[in-house]
Amino acid sequence: MENKYKKNYLTDVIFELKFPPVLEFMDGVNSPVSKFQKKIVDEFSYSKVDIGEELVVMPNGINSEISTSTRKKMSWVFYNESSNPTKKIILTHNSVILVYNEYNNFEEFSESINLILDALSDYPIKKSEYIGLRYINQLSFDNISDWSKLINTNLHLVTSKFVKNDILRSMHTLEFKEKDYQIQFVFGQFNSEYPNPISKKEFALDYTCRCKDSNDIIDVPKITKEMNEIIVKWFEKSILDDLREKLEVE
Repeated sequence: MENKYKKNYLTDVIFELKFPPVLEFMDGVNSPVSKFQKKIVDEFSYSKVDIGEELVVMPNGINSEISTSTRKKMSWVFYNESSNPTKKIILTHNSVILVYNEYNNFEEFSESINLILDALSDYPIKKSEYIGLRYINQLSFDNISDWSKLINTNLHLVTSKFVKNDILRSMHTLEFKEKDYQIQFVFGQFNSEYPNPISKKEFALDYTCRCKDSNDIIDVPKITKEMNEIIVKWFEKSILDDLREKLEVE
């Protein structure tokens, strides 16, 4: 997932940033995100607006009861192409998400993160409430008999040692702390033909690194760089040399 390999099996690379609500995005004025769009338009030239609803939960002060209601939630989606886009930005009043479906290296991805941060600099956003980085690998092969030379044994024997039946799906989740971050690692045989029994050699390696602490917005590039290094380390722990050969080490 760094630039040491010529190939990858990444289907999605996702950056997410949450921040305190921006009133300008919520007040219903014409083109409330025009300043944001102006700064990203060279790379993300196409856009649309999605209008949905979100649940609002509030204490009503009477007998400590909770009242609920719904309110309109707008999302602005920006694409790099009108058809078959390979990357997009999703902006709401309190979050922004960057998605790459074709990933080359972290340097290119981080340039898009910096572009987003520059576009947000015109708004009163000083602190983050959440930072997340996610890499989804979906491995698929036609010409292998097992995973023993490709994937760390501890990740794939959990199923074959315990169950001898026809397996429909075998997905597992680990959550742990590293430094100040929460890591979620989802792995296993995801089975694109579910609910039929597994017939293809498919394996997912899905890593998410999260920071739920409040941080200065100017520190986001440094934090995402460290997150990337952590995910790369765990990816390397997950794979074996035959897979590295398929990835074509530079």
